[in-house]
Amino acid sequence: MKPRAYKFCVSAASLILLALLLSGCSGNKEAYLKNGALTLDGIGVDLGDNDMQDGTQTLLADITDSVQADGLVSGVYRLELDVPCTETVFVKIDMGDIDANGGEDDGTLMLGVGVASPDGASVLYKYVESEITDKTASASFVPAEIFENALVRGASSPGSESAAETVRETLYLGLFRNTFTNAANGHFRVWFPSAVRTGGKFLINYNDRQVLLTDLETVYQKYLSMGFEYGKRTVWPMDVYIQSLDAEGYYTEGKAGTVGSLVYADTSDFGCIYLNIDYFNNGYDQSRVKAILAHEFFHFVQLNYSAPGTDCPWLDEATATYFEWKERGVIPDVTSKYWSLIFDGIYPEENTGENGYARMPLIDYLSQKDSEDFILTAYQDGGPSGDWDNALQVALQGPPEAWVNDFYNKYLSGGIISNYKPYTLYKELISGTQEEFTRVGTALKLTIPDKDEIDTALKDGDSPVLGTVSLSIPALGARLVALDIDAATLKNLPDDMDPVVHVEGNCAVTVYAIKGNNYEVLQGGGDAKLKDFKKAVGEKVQYLVLVVGLQEDGRADVEFSVQLQPGVQLDTISFTGNANVGGFVDAGICEALESAGSIPVDENGAFTATVPLAGTQVDDVSANSGNTVTYDVTATDFVFEGTWDALAQTGTGTVKCIVTSIGTDVADGTFGTVTMKNTYTDTVTGTFTMTIKDGKLLVVLRADFDRNSREVWSGVKSIDDEWVTEGYFTGMDMDFLYIER
Repeated sequence: MKPRAYKFCVSAASLILLALLLSGCSGNKEAYLKNGALTLDGIGVDLGDNDMQDGTQTLLADITDSVQADGLVSGVYRLELDVPCTETVFVKIDMGDIDANGGEDDGTLMLGVGVASPDGASVLYKYVESEITDKTASASFVPAEIFENALVRGASSPGSESAAETVRETLYLGLFRNTFTNAANGHFRVWFPSAVRTGGKFLINYNDRQVLLTDLETVYQKYLSMGFEYGKRTVWPMDVYIQSLDAEGYYTEGKAGTVGSLVYADTSDFGCIYLNIDYFNNGYDQSRVKAILAHEFFHFVQLNYSAPGTDCPWLDEATATYFEWKERGVIPDVTSKYWSLIFDGIYPEENTGENGYARMPLIDYLSQKDSEDFILTAYQDGGPSGDWDNALQVALQGPPEAWVNDFYNKYLSGGIISNYKPYTLYKELISGTQEEFTRVGTALKLTIPDKDEIDTALKDGDSPVLGTVSLSIPALGARLVALDIDAATLKNLPDDMDPVVHVEGNCAVTVYAIKGNNYEVLQGGGDAKLKDFKKAVGEKVQYLVLVVGLQEDGRADVEFSVQLQPGVQLDTISFTGNANVGGFVDAGICEALESAGSIPVDENGAFTATVPLAGTQVDDVSANSGNTVTYDVTATDFVFEGTWDALAQTGTGTVKCIVTSIGTDVADGTFGTVTMKNTYTDTVTGTFTMTIKDGKLLVVLRADFDRNSREVWSGVKSIDDEWVTEGYFTGMDMDFLYIER
């Protein structure tokens, strides 16, 4: 709708015709076109030079009994036009007992010309100056201009998402008493109904008017300070209308083009803002209105870079709603209503306002990632050309495949603004009763086969499947799966075996292990292991899986499954030489293992390595002299044997050997030189465990041994002493390489 105060010269013939029509009306509620005019009690409409024929469905109806409007002082009439009217239409309304001077409310009588709001629940009025003569209010306007300037962008309320559309061109007419307020040299003029009173006070008192005007100027300066320009608007102030609305607010904008004989330039001079009167009835609700202004005025800002035809409705609403949220800190209702659409891809398949409301969190994410400057860059590049995909890629300095998985994980984890956390999403998917949740994911029942079936399948190289479901994932979108574990079959799962979430295709998988309001993130690629699964389920942990499609376009139909994957079956193992050696026994065992070389593992996982003799040398500091003594260390009768459990992916075994260590020290004492020979014979028995870690086989050894010690001195002093010490022990972590069967 155009915010101009329409004022046209009314021809004498038209005035005479309207007067005759008003005086000759019959009291009907509807009137059809006759001789280029329509008349009802109290109103006459002359279509002037518009080429309209009698007998058409052009209609004027009195709808006063079914319509209320703030500031209305006359009846309300609906004018339905069959064809566009590009020439001036003249309206006369009988004022009856209406006081032309406005009385104590001190308002101005004006003709209200309205169009339906997007859902038809209310009417958006603009006001046309009226001339008052002989208790008759006369005004004129061009219907085509009204419709061409009624590009409506709604905000902040579910149900107000589409531009106003009409099957027939329908206008609403009535006489209103209005007043306005503006500041000297200000950029806004606020219109509000002067006849509406609340608690004996004017709708907006003087102080609130000043605060509102200040808030409007603040939002005007805000976007300028961010680098935006308002070059398409040359006429200020911008009109702001306070009316009863079905939404929190609207912005209406003129558009370029030609209708009949009328030519419209690509300009923002006719844009205006509508605010819901509810936020003024009990005083100025400043926090709410400032958020609405941040949204609605940004629509004006956007259209300084684009125009209908080159604009991007989803991005327009996503960014405007983002600034609304930043202003107030409360998630707007429209984002909450359409939240689930964000899972249909970061860039929507359909370029609609609804998809934009849902993607407000995307703007939050990108602003944190790259700063809010990307918004200006995107509008500078995309507005003139309409190539928004390229504009966004340029603004974000790269393709979205690089960050889409991070976005959805931040959305779930609360790193950016979001409506629901993992626990709520899990609970609702398990319930399966709310469509807004089931459209973005599903529950999957997991049933664990009996142990014999698991054992047989794994030995055959198969993967027992606990549950599977098909997912259709939009490009750069996501789906959720809530795992519902059959508690009755949980006992079938071996204690040391963890299921794996498996998804084939170009996807990223993240598992949220949820316990109450807390959760642990288990990252995956195409697969993610549910670590300590049996224990976790026993502790009431619940699993929500996020699957993000990384394909650039089209839907990806993928199979999602939870399965027990065949573990590593060993063919050979061999010691790498890497171990935390702590003494003679450790050195002897390590030397024997290196001498054993590649140790074969049979199909049942059993292995044995025997080494009759292996020797090495170890330096040790003598407790008697402080000298470094080199010991000859030998391991004899070495036996290393165990079993690898491919099902549990663990192994156990034993080690036995005798380690003999001999070293000689020579020391000069008070009475001369003494040669000291020490011999230690250790009888070793130990156990070990085996697990796979970081691509290697980790063997953790614990060995006990009894030591027979003999100490022989020769020289100026002779000693030959021997004794036994029981209960020594040692421990080592050793790395083995393995080859799979």
